[in-house]
Amino acid sequence: MFFSKAPPVISGGAAIIKGQRFHMERVLYAYVQLIDTLTGRFGKSGRSVLHSHRTDLKGPFVWPHPAKDKALTVWRGLAKHYDALGEGFTHLFPAGMTAKAYMLGKTWTVYAPRTGLTTPQWKDVGQADLSPVVELYGRDLPGGGRTGIGADMAEAIERLVRRDLARYKLACTLMSVEAVPGHAQVVVTIRFPRETYGAGEDWLRIRCVAPDGSELGRIGATN
Repeated sequence: MFFSKAPPVISGGAAIIKGQRFHMERVLYAYVQLIDTLTGRFGKSGRSVLHSHRTDLKGPFVWPHPAKDKALTVWRGLAKHYDALGEGFTHLFPAGMTAKAYMLGKTWTVYAPRTGLTTPQWKDVGQADLSPVVELYGRDLPGGGRTGIGADMAEAIERLVRRDLARYKLACTLMSVEAVPGHAQVVVTIRFPRETYGAGEDWLRIRCVAPDGSELGRIGATN
């Protein structure tokens, strides 16, 4: 969570906000362990597939090689410019499961002179959760939306996180969804808690766009 008491400074496509920083290398190490573990359990012959909408990581690439090194390179490059981005990389598993990894958080900011700085849902930025997160579900649906996974698979993931990955102290929650009427499924959310992965309060660079999604230039002063 972060708090803004003054008009925002926006530079290089990012709003400069005081808030909770995360230790990126610690986050990335746990992320790799998580995807490796999921791939070993739900992949095919120890493999899964990575892709994104980015031109520098479009894929598909096979995990662990070469996808692991490519993903880490891109995440580290992005972290040089942003502390929160709201962009996810997609990991696909043959078992009908998708893992969407948001290593620089799941949200960003929007700025307009009339409304000021808000989240994409037009909420106060103080309500934004910038924690790194991985969401596990079924498949993305054409036109938006997504399916969940079965309860047995969700519970198996929860056991992996709490047992095999216990040393990383990840937080795992299960939420029921109904993508198809009458057929309850589950979405699993795995968070990287600030108690373990936080790096203290600091000035953060949160991706910021105009209401139409266009990138913003420099606004405000930096001194």
